[in-house]
Amino acid sequence: MNDIIVLSGKEPVASGKKRIVFEHPENTDYLIKVYRNHIKQAKQSLYQRHYNRYTYLSGFLREIREYILLKSDNQSPLTGHIPKIIGLIDTDLGLGLTVQKLVNNKGDLAVNLRELTRSQCLSQELQKKLDDFFYALVQSNIVIGDLNIRNIVLAYHDKEGYKFYLVDGLGDKTFIPMKRYCKTIRKSYKSKRIKIIGRRVKG
Repeated sequence: MNDIIVLSGKEPVASGKKRIVFEHPENTDYLIKVYRNHIKQAKQSLYQRHYNRYTYLSGFLREIREYILLKSDNQSPLTGHIPKIIGLIDTDLGLGLTVQKLVNNKGDLAVNLRELTRSQCLSQELQKKLDDFFYALVQSNIVIGDLNIRNIVLAYHDKEGYKFYLVDGLGDKTFIPMKRYCKTIRKSYKSKRIKIIGRRVKG
């Protein structure tokens, strides 16, 4: 593999307000997440450069921290519902985070809950699996900073069939990470977000 992965000019498979996701050009089993605000932009103020650097570093650290905590707890109900983190990688768009690519039974990129809801493909069986996923999410000690209909995907597992995964939003994004220190706040946030998502899914 090359020392620096070239992503410029390639079509992302997903994009959000803060991150862009690309398929790994040298391994189609992986995806690479890069931060938008770390991509060099002209005429940035000193404050903006420092802010971007903070969010860039803290974002990766939050996600990796929660992933390590999850992997160290073999009893966590959320084990198996978070894609594997492969590691950090140098790209021409800045440092990237390489993660497992989740797919359907045909090998195509897994769809998120928003797309499933729009296409009315959420069967009773899948609804039961979604409820089980939500239960595992609430019972887990993992901190979730952003739980929404776009970062939950349905992917195929060779042994378990279809199951839901949380692909983004790990870690507390607030300056004082109260969700990390307080179990009540952590569970309350998850429960509130699940109720909102549930209303959207049911229409």
